[in-house]
Amino acid sequence: MGGMGVLGLALLVVGIVGGRAFTANFELDTAGKVRKGVGVAAAVVGALLLLRGLGLVGAPVHSGSGTVEWRTDLAAAEAEARSTGRALMVDFSAEWCKACKELEAHTFSADEVAPELSKWITVRVDMTQDQPEHAAMRARFGIQGLPTVAFIDAKGQWLTNLTLTGFEPPAAFLERLAAAESGAVGEAGGPSLTASRPASQTILCWSTCSSSSPVSSRRCRPVSTR
Repeated sequence: MGGMGVLGLALLVVGIVGGRAFTANFELDTAGKVRKGVGVAAAVVGALLLLRGLGLVGAPVHSGSGTVEWRTDLAAAEAEARSTGRALMVDFSAEWCKACKELEAHTFSADEVAPELSKWITVRVDMTQDQPEHAAMRARFGIQGLPTVAFIDAKGQWLTNLTLTGFEPPAAFLERLAAAESGAVGEAGGPSLTASRPASQTILCWSTCSSSSPVSSRRCRPVSTR
C-alpha cells in the first residue's frame, strides 16, 4: 500500500468518525456542521489517496527508488552487449499497457531489483505505435502480448524458457534473473543475436493493432491459430 495508502486510510477513518460524516445536519449546531464539512472533505481526500496508494486509480505508484538505464535502440544495445560481453534484457512495452507500467513501478524500480539489472545491458522497445521494424521483432521473440521481457545471455543466446510475459513481483523476478545469469535454464533454447524466426511463425494477435487505431483502444490478445 505504501505511505500514500496509509495516509489515505487514516484520513478516511478520521473524516468519517471524527467528522461525524453520517450525522444528519438538523442534529448539529453551527460548529458541528463545520466539523462535518471538514470531515467529509477529509474522507473524500482519504479515499482518493487510498485508491491511489493501492494502484487502483492513476498510474502505478513506484514501490522502490531504484532506477534502470534503459536504452531505446535494440540493434545498438545488441552491438553493445556483443562488444562488452554482457548479457542483454529486452523489455517490450507500450504506453497503453497497464501491466507494463506495473512491472516498471513495482518490479524494475524495486530497491532489490534495480542494482541487479545494472549488471545487464537493458533496452526498452516502445511498441505504443506500430513501426515497420516491429513485425520482425514480434516474429523473432514470439511476442503474443505485452509486456514481454526477453533475456539474452553473454554468449548471444536467447533464453526462451525464461521469457517473461505479464507482471511478476520482485522476488519471483529476481529468481528468473538469477537463472538467466547462471544460464541454467534454456541455455541453448533460442536463436542467437543475429538469428530470427521464419516468417510463418509471425504472431497473429498483433494484426488487430494498426498504426491507425486509437492508442487507447489497443488491447491485443492472442488469437488462436487452430
